[in-house]
Amino acid sequence: MSIRSGRGSMTHDRVMRLQPVFGSHDDAARHATEHGLAWIDAAIAASMPRLAHA
Repeated sequence: MSIRSGRGSMTHDRVMRLQPVFGSHDDAARHATEHGLAWIDAAIAASMPRLAHA
């Protein structure tokens, strides 16, 4: 799976190799979807400013 971000000369590709070997196409797609969404959630959380606790 490849996730591309950035623009122009700042383009970056993150390439992931899925392991282990999956029993079916559906199992592989489910795994990729779950991990892709987790990566997106982590990237969004990292880009949000932290709220100061009073």
